Amino acid sequence: MHEPLKMGPCSNSGGWEYTPQKILLLKGTNICLQGDGEGKQVKLGTACSGQESTWEMISDSKMHLSYNVNNNGSTSSICLDADANNIVVTNSCKCISKDNTCDPASQWFKLVDSTRKLN
Repeated sequence: MHEPLKMGPCSNSGGWEYTPQKILLLKGTNICLQGDGEGKQVKLGTACSGQESTWEMISDSKMHLSYNVNNNGSTSSICLDADANNIVVTNSCKCISKDNTCDPASQWFKLVDSTRKLN
């Protein structure tokens, strides 16, 4: 079994590339981030053409990254999330509607260009 994908300091992390096809690739590889269903840890894989590998920036903030899943003929979005141990998982998208009572912070992932050198 592989170690879970865990968030950590930028200085100790590898870089990612967001492609025009909306795929998150580990920089310099053909390894992509894939959803595995609601409430589950994300996984890394090389079969990157399916909907579980296509990450849309949604919400007005553009800080929710989601992929679509089919449930009995209908499509719904599931968002990247961080659990209490900083492990990257996927869950129902929070605070997409005008609900002022929710806290979306665990689902905020900002894609930024970086000039930091990667090892």
